[in-house]
Amino acid sequence: MVRKARLGLYLEDEEIKKKIKIAATKRGISTTAYCADAIKERLVRDGEISGRTGGSKQSLLARMDELMGEIGPIGSTTAELVKEGRSRSSRNHSALTELEKGKRLQSLYRLLEGMKVGKDFTKEQAIKALEDAATLVEAFPFDPISINDAQICKLVKIATGLSVTTKGRRQTSVLKEGEPSREVYLQRGVKLNLSWAKKLLSVEIDPKQMAIQARALSIIGIGSKGITDLSTRHDEYFVEAINAH
Repeated sequence: MVRKARLGLYLEDEEIKKKIKIAATKRGISTTAYCADAIKERLVRDGEISGRTGGSKQSLLARMDELMGEIGPIGSTTAELVKEGRSRSSRNHSALTELEKGKRLQSLYRLLEGMKVGKDFTKEQAIKALEDAATLVEAFPFDPISINDAQICKLVKIATGLSVTTKGRRQTSVLKEGEPSREVYLQRGVKLNLSWAKKLLSVEIDPKQMAIQARALSIIGIGSKGITDLSTRHDEYFVEAINAH
């Protein structure tokens, strides 16, 4: 069994703690995993650790190539697959420059501000907003954008005609033909399938996952009523919410 290192974190603001729990819940992972991923990403960005494969893994990959050479070719070599994987990862993260990020944020927030004052939007505008939001979430997963679940649901409704609900069967709306290469969850149960060109191809709604999120969010403090021991039994309540579905 691999021993895990323990690290205690003290947050200055209770609101930050709540936002971390909400973000982790939306992505279907624990708060520990969310924080660990964020720390690792910052360490790589600061140059403290390498984001590349370690030496031991390289040795393993080399051995795999040797075995493939002994038994004959089966598709691409491991080195080629690793190279392609790194290439995709690089394109995925660096494809959005700071300038592009600024333009997409400006476009998205302009539409959201209009939404707040009751302005109507076309299907094409809603699709563009969803593409912007999904691209930003994918490229900068630990730099959250200011878009709430109600706004996401409204954009999905305008773009696809689908109602985001916690009841019923899964729904899918195909907007463009093509092979999806990106899957982005703007919130749990709302999956956007995009092309490599960051164009929205289809939207999938999973009511069961939506129900899990609604229950979990209510338990961690949003809309929770009648719970007096939330601070001391949060983990028990959270597990109960997930297991209930």
